[in-house]
Amino acid sequence: MVADVTLAHGGSGFSSDPAMKTEPVEHELIGKIFDDDQEAAECLSMLFERDYFTRLWCVQEVVVPSQCVAKCEELELDFMSLLSSTPHIGMRRSSFLQENPLTFWNILRILKQHNHSDSPGMLVRGSVGPLLMLLSGTRALKATNSRDRVFSLIGISNEGLTPGLVEGNEAFRIDYEKNIILVYRDLARFMLRHTKTTLQILTLVDHNTDPSTILFPSWVPNWSEPRSGFTMGNENCFAAGLFNKPPNDLALIHDCPLVGQPIRPDVLLVDGYFVDRAIIIGDVVKFDLHEDTPVPTTWMQLFGTPFSPLSSRRYRNGELLTLALCKTFTAGPSGPATAYMTTTMSIPEHPLAFFSHRAHTDAAAYLLQDQFFDPSLPTTDLAALSETALEIPETDLVALGKAALAGTDGFNRNARFASNNARLYLTQNGYLGLGPRMMRTGDEICVLFGGEVPFVLRRVRDHHLLIGGTYIHDDDIMLGKTTNGQRIRNELPIVTYEIR
Repeated sequence: MVADVTLAHGGSGFSSDPAMKTEPVEHELIGKIFDDDQEAAECLSMLFERDYFTRLWCVQEVVVPSQCVAKCEELELDFMSLLSSTPHIGMRRSSFLQENPLTFWNILRILKQHNHSDSPGMLVRGSVGPLLMLLSGTRALKATNSRDRVFSLIGISNEGLTPGLVEGNEAFRIDYEKNIILVYRDLARFMLRHTKTTLQILTLVDHNTDPSTILFPSWVPNWSEPRSGFTMGNENCFAAGLFNKPPNDLALIHDCPLVGQPIRPDVLLVDGYFVDRAIIIGDVVKFDLHEDTPVPTTWMQLFGTPFSPLSSRRYRNGELLTLALCKTFTAGPSGPATAYMTTTMSIPEHPLAFFSHRAHTDAAAYLLQDQFFDPSLPTTDLAALSETALEIPETDLVALGKAALAGTDGFNRNARFASNNARLYLTQNGYLGLGPRMMRTGDEICVLFGGEVPFVLRRVRDHHLLIGGTYIHDDDIMLGKTTNGQRIRNELPIVTYEIR
């Protein structure tokens, strides 16, 4: 085992500073540098643009040794302390809105924090984290051979270091002659068997082109393609297709044996049920660093009328339709959760309630911003609007006031993390949803058993294509209440979907 390693990164651009020596640098100190010294902050940002930080094999170089030091001219810094700057750089440049190497290094920082805090079930000894998390995080890194996107990560992942799991397993056999489609497909098959009750790998499907035109099975993530920016289901906020009580006797996946090959290895047979069909789809949402969320434009595309923030139109659940649209932009609690955990090392005590409340309050603050209302409107009138139309309890008006004073930053930040490169849509039965950019009118919204989120499927003759995961603005569906309630009453309209 490598004991330590020093990484040289050439000229630093920094002035000599005791804070840049090998002793650990706290997250707060790095934050202070970004607040107080713009020149130093820019130099730190430029450091992560160097070629070293874009290469996949360098990940092993920094995670396997017991100690790793980054060196720039006469300056040295503990590598993990250097990674403390990644959330500040990401927010400074809005880098987390699109896939890039900095995104991965920030994920590695978070994983290392979990490692040091001994999070239960998170790590196998010597591992950086779960293989799917590593695969998803490294999509923007460069690899000369696309097979290395799997092979280079096996030895530093939970699965690759679990005794008895790798030996003799086709998915982990290092073979550079094997067709790349088979490498990724066999890994996807293994992950579906290994995780047993969840379809987490399907939430990482992220097509950059029409899935009907590609050689890969539509349900297999292509790790050699950069992530578009939108994937659903990795924040542990939802449980759309998960069963919360036994018996767990419903087959989730067919023709997926624990040993040997399936009869049709390119076909995924999975049980679920139909929810609705998309009938109107908005444009792909794009964000720049300081651009506001295109709520008025999307409203016009979906509903065909000018946007009015407190329009009397109501959503299916009784809340203002404008508020429902705003919360769909943030995928409910998902956007606030991603934004929070990307920049913060802690997790709130009751995360779902915390992030749901934040999504509601930030969306309400957006609807009460000055550009929609006469700023001379008496505060008491705004309070009344907040408590009635926006369903903000009187006890939360102080929090809403603080959010409104902060402007639309909270809502826009949440929406950027959730809906960049995604599309909002309206279904036949009036559901609002947030889905992948490759979806189109007529696509089906379905819950697959074992999936944390619903999925967008497209019927093609006698089978379906998987377009990606989706958010439906309905707590009963997203939290699994519909699935479990209908199951208890034996009312689940089960369909076996053939996905190719």
